[in-house]
Amino acid sequence: MKIRWPYALLTAIVLCTMIGVIADRGTTDIAAAPSHAANSNGESTKLLAPNEHFDAARSYPDDHLDLAAYDAALAQASALTAKNTGLASWANVPWRQEGPTNIGGRINCIAIDPNDNRVILVGCAVGGIYRTTDAGATWQPVFDAQSHLAIGDITFAPGSSTVVYAGTGDPNITGYPFIGNGVYKSTDAGLTWTHLGLTNTRTVSRIVVDPSYPNRIYVATMGLPMQRNQDRGIYISDNGGVSWAQSLFVSDQAGIIDLKVDPVFRLVMYASSWDRIRNNNESILRGPNAKIWKTTNGGTSWIALGGGLPTNTQSRINLVTHPTNSNIVYASYVDSTNQLGAIYKSLDAGATWNPMDISGLPPDALGGFGWYFGKIILNPYQPNDLYLLGVQLWRTRNNGATWEQIDPEWWTYEVHADKHDMAFTGPNSFYLATDGGLYYTINNGLSWVDADEIPNSQAYRVAVNPHVPGFYTAGFQDNGTASGNHQGADSWERLWGGDGFQPIYDSNPRHLVAETQSGRLVYSNDSARIFTNFDIGHDYNDRRNWDMPVIKSAHNDDLYYAGTYRIYANNGGFDFQSWNPISGDLTDGPLPPVQFHTITTIAESPLTAQLLYAGTSDGHVHRSVNMGATWQDISTGIPNRYVTSIKASAVYLDDVMVTVSGYKDNEFTPHILYSHDRGSTWTNVSGDLPPLALNDVLLHPTIDSLWVVASDGGVYATLNHGVHWERVGAGLPYCPVYDMEWDLATRRLVAGTHARSIMSFPTDSFLPSPLANVAQMAPDVELSLFPNPAHGQVRLQTSATVDAWGLYTIAGTRVLKGARLGNQGQIPLDGLTPGIYLWRGQIRGQWTSRKLLVE
Repeated sequence: MKIRWPYALLTAIVLCTMIGVIADRGTTDIAAAPSHAANSNGESTKLLAPNEHFDAARSYPDDHLDLAAYDAALAQASALTAKNTGLASWANVPWRQEGPTNIGGRINCIAIDPNDNRVILVGCAVGGIYRTTDAGATWQPVFDAQSHLAIGDITFAPGSSTVVYAGTGDPNITGYPFIGNGVYKSTDAGLTWTHLGLTNTRTVSRIVVDPSYPNRIYVATMGLPMQRNQDRGIYISDNGGVSWAQSLFVSDQAGIIDLKVDPVFRLVMYASSWDRIRNNNESILRGPNAKIWKTTNGGTSWIALGGGLPTNTQSRINLVTHPTNSNIVYASYVDSTNQLGAIYKSLDAGATWNPMDISGLPPDALGGFGWYFGKIILNPYQPNDLYLLGVQLWRTRNNGATWEQIDPEWWTYEVHADKHDMAFTGPNSFYLATDGGLYYTINNGLSWVDADEIPNSQAYRVAVNPHVPGFYTAGFQDNGTASGNHQGADSWERLWGGDGFQPIYDSNPRHLVAETQSGRLVYSNDSARIFTNFDIGHDYNDRRNWDMPVIKSAHNDDLYYAGTYRIYANNGGFDFQSWNPISGDLTDGPLPPVQFHTITTIAESPLTAQLLYAGTSDGHVHRSVNMGATWQDISTGIPNRYVTSIKASAVYLDDVMVTVSGYKDNEFTPHILYSHDRGSTWTNVSGDLPPLALNDVLLHPTIDSLWVVASDGGVYATLNHGVHWERVGAGLPYCPVYDMEWDLATRRLVAGTHARSIMSFPTDSFLPSPLANVAQMAPDVELSLFPNPAHGQVRLQTSATVDAWGLYTIAGTRVLKGARLGNQGQIPLDGLTPGIYLWRGQIRGQWTSRKLLVE
């Protein structure tokens, strides 16, 4: 979107890239990215991998996600929040949006108020619905109260500014589509929504409202792509969505991807069916059910059209009806190579079809993944203008005799690649939805404006810049590695391309490590301007996770660890890098499907460099007590699920925590476990957490009882070692949060959401006054409490006089109070309930604190 690369440098990069393979369009530095390679099914591995990663993490060891368990977990999370049961000190404290709003995320659909084109609703692939009333100058989320935030279509009722329908689920079905739970209706222009049913259809691709009878609604659905079933096709309601009847069912593996109504004869409609099944063991992109269907009686009956249309195996079909002429219909076909096979035109309402000339288009106009997009759209003001939405935006004004590209080259990022929808406001003006946000042109593509400042970027990993307080760097799906914060939410700087993953800082403010998909590592030693490969010694034949774990040692700036199916170490830093394996295969081995057998997380003890942990996608946890020289499996007691995070305590050497993901109906799997003996034994500390997949855990470095977890439904925290958990803060919807970090300098918790960019939360909110805002002690003062843990009494020893002191519970209640103490003193603990306490003392006018465990 907003690019800060010098033009000469960008041009040089592009020229170098053109010598090699076609680059991944999710990058700023194009030379950094691999191609959109296709797998054996013809799917783009680049497009599939992000969602396969999501699916594998939540389904292992099964071949598909248990949808009933997934829905139940989200419903339980919502019910618990509504109940508002307890630690209200943080329940209503707002999260702060840190951005980026300028990097962007995928927008699937656009709906413009038919009476006021300043009012627009857009549906995000994961992040819900955003609304503007000033033509895109400002936006507000309006769907956050719902549990399913993937949006497939939004439709205003004809002529109405108040009645709007939204269909949930992502119809651009990738490896794991973010599914929905049916259709919603708004009667206040999108501000609030009511569920209308069709939950089991899971993926709504199109909603059509009868222009003559507004209570008659047609809904096209693709169904649940992971399984064959009957809940797909076209559904009709004659009572405004109170009840539904299935009008067209094609096949248990084919849904309806497009639905268009005749502009004059309201009972005439056209629909296109698409064979699409995708789970961990099976992929179908095309099939015999790729057909165009027509009804002349409002859906009572349908016929499959022929008249020159293909009869062999095809993929996705997109449709267009002429805005005023009922005889003219267009259809674009994606063929068996996932390219544009043909665009057909009918001049007799679908009775016969003839292919248009597409020789003026590049052969790869759809980039080899036409199943992902490839819509055709007519300009309603100038219906001789036909547009093809591909990697670039193409237009013909003469029935295909010539085609012109009307957007800038994707690699300039003036307009993001991969187009998904268009909506016109005039003969030459329209909005364009892309993988990287929304754009607007008033001159048919001669110039473009970035029309959205929407924080819908999908973060994988986030890091706190230790050299610039309150400044964050994150890796984003399809949008590389970028840096910024709330003070410039609309001006985050893109540093590196590809799909962004783990950024790493060290003690040198000029150093930064960046990671792209499948563990490609680079480093910069000039404040993140020029990057150099950082993977010498890695065997790229190793099977590895899409989000390969990589960490820097807390004890040595030159020591790094990374994991494929085995652990690698690099102890030479940037200058003498040499990655070498320090373990054997820590997984179950190269069993199909291979995405289930990789290392997913690595942890090092903050207290000793000798102690390492590693977790895998197939449920294993290993420990090394000698920096990787030997490894021991400590998985006994860990559920056979995908291990998402391991964190070692910064307070107690032997304490470690593990989180897992996975959904299984009627299976009470603990998702978070704690060990006091380095993993020799494990205790379930899930407490009253809703059964959501957990993606990350943090233990506070000084407040030992403060734990927070990142889940598929937001962030949860506990102050009593997991006995009771509560959802953190207000303003974060029920969306996946993949990663978190403590920003100790500004006392904030930083969350990398996979739908709403980067958000942060004030950690002082977890601790009521007087425990909040505890100052650090002067560096020349020594103070200790011993023994710790203590029983009966504790001795205080300090190098300076304590003017006043108190002992507080972790919830902030003062249980003891004392006056002046000399260099030594004894504090009685009789009658105190065992647990974590905080001792606060005033020395030289400055308050300091120490944790105390009372046994």
